[in-house]
Amino acid sequence: MANPTATRVQNMTRSLAPTDSPSALNARSIDGCGRVQAGGLASRCGVLVLWLTCASFPFAATDPSVGLAPRRPGPDPERVHDPSTIVTVDGVSRCFSTGPGLTLLREDASGKWLPEGRLFDEGKFPGWHQELVPGNRGHLWAPDVIRENGMFFVYYSVSTFGKNTSAIGLAVGKTLDPSATDWAWEDRGPVIVSRAGNRFNTIDPALFADPSSGSLWMVFGSYWNGIHLIELDAATGLRRDASRAPERIAWAPEIEAPFLHRRGDFYYLFLNWGKCCRGIQSTYEIRVGRSRSVAGPYMDREGADLRHGGGTLVLATEDRWIGPGHASILERNGREWLVHHYYDRDLGGRPRLRMVPIAWDADGWPATRPAAPASASRTGQPFRERRLSVDRSYRPHCVRSIEGQRGKRPVADTALVWVKLVLPALPLWFVATGAHGEDIATLVLLWRK
Repeated sequence: MANPTATRVQNMTRSLAPTDSPSALNARSIDGCGRVQAGGLASRCGVLVLWLTCASFPFAATDPSVGLAPRRPGPDPERVHDPSTIVTVDGVSRCFSTGPGLTLLREDASGKWLPEGRLFDEGKFPGWHQELVPGNRGHLWAPDVIRENGMFFVYYSVSTFGKNTSAIGLAVGKTLDPSATDWAWEDRGPVIVSRAGNRFNTIDPALFADPSSGSLWMVFGSYWNGIHLIELDAATGLRRDASRAPERIAWAPEIEAPFLHRRGDFYYLFLNWGKCCRGIQSTYEIRVGRSRSVAGPYMDREGADLRHGGGTLVLATEDRWIGPGHASILERNGREWLVHHYYDRDLGGRPRLRMVPIAWDADGWPATRPAAPASASRTGQPFRERRLSVDRSYRPHCVRSIEGQRGKRPVADTALVWVKLVLPALPLWFVATGAHGEDIATLVLLWRK
């Protein structure tokens, strides 16, 4: 692969325009991860040396759907991102996943999840997709599925990165088996829509049928004003009262992917903090709060309201399993499993589906089984945080990931290269981080105190 050109380096070090929304960071590529506020000779010298230094580091093209994971030739049949709730019928388990037309997945005898079909064939999308979200090109996100009255209701997100011009659609069918003669899906249109002026984003739907009342609910949301709740009509799958505004039940600076679960006297709201879609640089983690009412308020273990940034940690990055997200709970063979996607460090950040046992402590809070301890080879030398000459109100993810590494920095399958340029009274550090032996490098210009 060709070495980076001077033009690419200049693009990496140019100052970025402020974004209107934190979720706009999702659309940033590696070229936007070098924002430095500096000028004059020092800045120009820094660009020159960065170019000379990086000439030996080949760059891989980045795939925005997997962040910093390299784009590789050929399909990835085991790819799973944003898995829906798992549905098991006649001993066969299936779920939907983000993908062109929505990917239908089936679990095989070995436990692998492989594609079996699509909800929408190419070129056969409902017309309202383009009318409401002109920027969408058929890549549909974060679906969920629920069985009601003998029918399967599939909800999905129609959106584009970094904007809240979005819609949650509904398709209804009799079977999840693409080989069945009655495999067909009825489009019931958008359930709820958001526009640039709204304080919410209509993506990441998750369905919840309340066993105590028979009512049907949907939680949704990403960034903006947080996670919201609406009631649905269990017969149609559409909103029960479209005139009623969605109820905000959780907020954090980086929040999305909610899921509701009932256990005992409590309703549990699982959600994600952090950023997805960046391969091994993803910062997703799963958190939870609970309430005695489906409408909230939801509190974490310490009594903090999820509407004001509360949330008890359930599962975060551990060893090779990076950025767990889009949780649901599966009951199988008398056990409960926390289902989620993660980015596999050993596969260069490719997303996979994972299930881990979930237990409930004496106080009724969920916990996952601890991961096996990392081997000694996964621990590198201490990394001392340096002052970054960047606008702290806008911190691209690669800067934040470097900034947040304190103490010992894990370097499993990672090459960490330091190049020091001594300028009069202004030392510079250039950091190049490559992952999993791939031809990847994230370059961040750090200013030393």
